[in-house]
Amino acid sequence: DSSHICFEYSADQKVFRMRILDTSIKALTLRDYIRREKQIDQKILQDYDIRAAFIQSQPQTNKKKKRLPIDRLVLLLDRPFGEFEGKSFVNLSKKCYSRCLSFQAMMAKRYALERNWIEVDDAESPSMWSELEKTKQDQIHAWFQGL
Repeated sequence: DSSHICFEYSADQKVFRMRILDTSIKALTLRDYIRREKQIDQKILQDYDIRAAFIQSQPQTNKKKKRLPIDRLVLLLDRPFGEFEGKSFVNLSKKCYSRCLSFQAMMAKRYALERNWIEVDDAESPSMWSELEKTKQDQIHAWFQGL
């Protein structure tokens, strides 16, 4: 994601919410973002377009047929990032994913501050230290120092 977005943890609702750090991407669709970012293999769009054509070719009468997760992603390609801001992300029962998302949010906010996308006050929000892993803070710091 090149740190343009992050997922912030909400302790009261126990969910992650998407936050756009670089407001210049709010109107950008996922498809346009993929085209813009040189690090992303553009073949991914061709694969999705093939799948989207397949989905659209299926008869509408067969609505009970379960769609694959890839089908949902294909349908999201042409929606702008702004539609997802503040939307909640599933509650993660495995804390390792929560720590990873919280760590990415922390690093993305540092990057956003350096790029003047956000103000210092905007960078302060619940983090993995205060919300998720307060009791394991020392263990996590020791792990980071060992890297």
